[in-house]
Amino acid sequence: MLDQRNDRWLTHLATGLALLALLFFALTVVRPLARLHTDGFAGYYTIGHIAVYTPEQLALAYDEAWYGPQVVLLTAPGVREVFKNQPPPGSLLLAPLVWLPYPTARLVWLLLNLGFLVVSLMLLARAVRWPARAGLWIAPLCLLYRPVYENLRQGQMYLWLLVWLCLALWALATGPARPRAYALGGVMLGLLLIFKTAVIWLWPLLALARRWQILLWGGITAAAVALLSLFYFGLAPWRAYLDQMPLLFSMPDRYATGYQTITSLFGHLFVAAPPFSPAPVAHLPALATALTLTVQMTTLVITARGQRMLGTDHAGRVLSLALLLSLAIANAPLGEGYHYTLILPALLIAAWWAWTARLPWSQWALLALAALLLSAPWPYQSPQLSAGWWALLAYPRVYGAYALWGWLLGRRAEVRDQVNSRPLPPFSSPLCGEEKGSGVEARPRITGSITNSGAADPSPALTLSSELVLRRTPPPAMSAQPQT
Repeated sequence: MLDQRNDRWLTHLATGLALLALLFFALTVVRPLARLHTDGFAGYYTIGHIAVYTPEQLALAYDEAWYGPQVVLLTAPGVREVFKNQPPPGSLLLAPLVWLPYPTARLVWLLLNLGFLVVSLMLLARAVRWPARAGLWIAPLCLLYRPVYENLRQGQMYLWLLVWLCLALWALATGPARPRAYALGGVMLGLLLIFKTAVIWLWPLLALARRWQILLWGGITAAAVALLSLFYFGLAPWRAYLDQMPLLFSMPDRYATGYQTITSLFGHLFVAAPPFSPAPVAHLPALATALTLTVQMTTLVITARGQRMLGTDHAGRVLSLALLLSLAIANAPLGEGYHYTLILPALLIAAWWAWTARLPWSQWALLALAALLLSAPWPYQSPQLSAGWWALLAYPRVYGAYALWGWLLGRRAEVRDQVNSRPLPPFSSPLCGEEKGSGVEARPRITGSITNSGAADPSPALTLSSELVLRRTPPPAMSAQPQT
């Protein structure tokens, strides 16, 4: 009873401290950030205003010459923003706040983002079968993750998308125990695709894993939202969006160090594209493209193979999801620092496994290195790191993502050993209950021996012991005679 009271007291203490830390952060960091005028939120506020009040003009937003003055008119002077490579439904992400004045809407949005972070972490805690309150406890620590701060500073959308992603991870980690879980996971991935074209890296990986049910639900959801948007916006915005899609693979600004992707890394080294890549090592565009595609295709195949080898138990499913997610930004065509907010679940799942499996300090050190590269406030957009081979120092997020990916790949043997060494429950085995009609039967076998307990007690004693016997049994034969 005393231990239970102590546990409750510690639980309440941890919850109270976490709430105080979040309140302190809101007062000392969020309030000053709300007074800034940055791109990101200004763009979402402007496009949301257009989508709500003048939806017939949405197609014009893809024209930078028309859209730029609208941003200045509705937000603040000096703010530059574009609306390109964004699906038309994405214009509605901030629609509920456009009725507020711009400064008030920015403050409300940043406070909501703190709530989104907590909700996301609580969902992730449930995905690894921890109490939901554990997500609240680690929320102050996650505020030190640099992409989260960059997301807050710019008023970006990725903490809101993080809720959708963690809901998908929770559903997919549940596995076959809940038949509707895959449907929910697919729906959330479909929303991420149609509203923001986010974590598109997961789609070919799920296809290679033959997760057709997830992909089906995701495709149906994306198609349904696109169809509904046609009734509201018309066809013109979709035509403008599709006309700009080829620019995603040809625009020169994707080689700027602000984009923390493998495309930008090789492009910055081997493509001359001033001012984004002013001084490459050599102008070899074909080499840059070949290196980029080689790395992307190789990691795609290795990831698909690695997630299958992690197993189908709960730990294997959760680590598989983290492995699939780890390169979702680094291998994307575009990805800035704040995009790495969506990699936070993979990093936290890796830390959960290191704690659960009691990994040695050397593995913790490697994981800490990956976290440092993903989160360190490194000046990767500095002009000093944009010339020649110095540009190799300008991509810490890419190296951190690949370090995390390699760390997760190395967990296959540990998961397999844990499954093999797990004690069997009474009269069951890991094979029982997996598939009906598997032909494996668990039966107890009782063995006994008669021993003499000694001269003081000459009567024999019967010692019984039981052990579990797994025996493969053939399926019942079909009888030609009807049973009565």
